[in-house]
Amino acid sequence: MGTGARTRRIQRIAASELGEFTTKLRAHGNERDRDWLTRHDSREDPALWLVAPISHSDRSQDALADSNYEVAERMLNEASGFAVRRQWPAWTATDGTVYPGPSYLAGGTATRYDAWPGGVIETLLVRADDALALRELRKIIAALEYYPVLDSEHHSDLEWSRAHPSENECYSEDENGCPCAVRNHDHAGPDFRPEDADDDGEIWCARCREYVIPGTSAGDGNTHGEDESE
Repeated sequence: MGTGARTRRIQRIAASELGEFTTKLRAHGNERDRDWLTRHDSREDPALWLVAPISHSDRSQDALADSNYEVAERMLNEASGFAVRRQWPAWTATDGTVYPGPSYLAGGTATRYDAWPGGVIETLLVRADDALALRELRKIIAALEYYPVLDSEHHSDLEWSRAHPSENECYSEDENGCPCAVRNHDHAGPDFRPEDADDDGEIWCARCREYVIPGTSAGDGNTHGEDESE
């Protein structure tokens, strides 16, 4: 369909129960355009794309904002009448095993980019002629007004993966309460045999990133159970 059909769809939606909602989205977009702290750095068609109030920064590493953005983008693409399924290319492991790339839906949303001193703000865009996606966006906004997390499991998984980029790293703000193996493990087993200790009776622990005494546990303080601050 050409631009004429698209314009007619936009007009029908503007005259429907979604009209007030799309007006608010256009007003939100205009407000973003006037933000003196940012520079609109993308060139989407304003007649087609409406600015959703769902953004995140490419640098802040805000797990809540990033999770809501990713979940909302997925939900909108799943609801959209214009999204198409695409396929990532397959990749081959070192042993020759070929793994097919995952498939995903795209095209039901777009991204607005706004540069600011702290990086780039990415904001979801929804087509003005996509009634299905607009209804879904209205539900998403209402859900976020009631509770700030769209998908608690996704948010929790994202927080965990960022705080634990490897099995030997923990950057959780709750250092004493984090249940991960980095904060909760014993210096025992084949890697901590007393006979393998150095002259000080210590063995290097990759998780603690220090030399420890076999038989102690993570969180005991330094290797000799003393407070290093004293």
